[in-house]
Amino acid sequence: MRKLLALLLCLTLLPFCALGEGADALAVELEITKAKLARANAEIDALYEEIAGLLLQLRQTAQTPPVAEDHSDAKALEEANAEIVALKAELQALQATYQLSTETLAEREGQIVALKAELQALQATYQLSTETLTEREGQIAELKSAADEAQTTIAQLQTQIAELKSAADEAQTALAEKESLLEQQVKELSAAQKELAHAHILMQQQQAELNSRMIAISAAQKELENQKNAFLLQTSKAADMVGVRSGLISDLSAALNAHHISSAIDPNSGAVTMDSRMLTFESNEATLSAESKSFLDAFVPVYLDVLLKPEYADYIDALMIEGHTDPSGTYGRNYALSQERALEVLLYIRSMYQHDSLTLARLDQLLVATGKGYTDPVYNSYGYPDPDASRRVEFRFVLRDTEMIEEINRLLNGQ
Repeated sequence: MRKLLALLLCLTLLPFCALGEGADALAVELEITKAKLARANAEIDALYEEIAGLLLQLRQTAQTPPVAEDHSDAKALEEANAEIVALKAELQALQATYQLSTETLAEREGQIVALKAELQALQATYQLSTETLTEREGQIAELKSAADEAQTTIAQLQTQIAELKSAADEAQTALAEKESLLEQQVKELSAAQKELAHAHILMQQQQAELNSRMIAISAAQKELENQKNAFLLQTSKAADMVGVRSGLISDLSAALNAHHISSAIDPNSGAVTMDSRMLTFESNEATLSAESKSFLDAFVPVYLDVLLKPEYADYIDALMIEGHTDPSGTYGRNYALSQERALEVLLYIRSMYQHDSLTLARLDQLLVATGKGYTDPVYNSYGYPDPDASRRVEFRFVLRDTEMIEEINRLLNGQ
């Protein structure tokens, strides 16, 4: 019986020893513990049935009558039987009213002690015969032994019940703690899920912002690459244009020298300045002299043969004819006079090619007459304006994208 109770207690407490920290394992173990508690209650009921069997044994022993020798003995036996019946009734009452509490067990123990006293009183009062007394003593001894065994069994059962109750209380406490822990873990899990959802939303927003920035960076990189390519292209064009300008100036200088035409060419701008004696004007006049026309007849074909070459066709943007005056007179008059002188030269050049329609059409696209007034005089060796030399006309070619080329050159030169 003790081994059975020990095994039952171990089986009851075993699930709680194996409780884990996981919420899913805890829920399963709670169900297993409840089942074990139910089986423990069934085992307790079986123990109660065993107590009833012991009490039945006591009743069967009490109901075994001795052999009567005389009338007084028969009467005594009847009284003893009556007492035994009464004892049986009391034991039955004890069985019916037995409870698990400590007070009820103590009451049963008191009844057993009283029963022993009554049996001893019966032995002394009725003075049974030696055989009868011996049998009575044997019966009383058996009853006493059975009562002692019952008391011992009850004490053991009481101890086992107390242990089971303690184990059940401990299991219930552990179960409550696990349920509280599970509830706390559920709350923590819910809070963590909310934080995770918030973090996920924030991450999505950051990812969207990052994607937007990456798109902007990609667009900026493409734009930078386009600008870089454009700059490299313009730089390449600038280098080509610089080479074209150098080639033009070199070809012009060689051609004019080959035809013995006296002139000066600016190596940076390509402006051609004539000898003041070759193409000049009278004071306050814009009419070309015969000498000036003769000079133009010699100079212009040589100049245009170089500038209108096919290899320079894509680079020439304009052929500037700039008129200048001496410093005398008002600004307005000198500006108009310089414009008139430049226009006079332009018209004369057109007249030279009036029978060459192709050249004339090309000249109409390129020739530009402009006046500078007295803003750019020619100085003599003493540093004063030379009136005769200042009344002049200069020829200058303009390449395409000149301003862009100059800006690129400044950038390349670190300016």
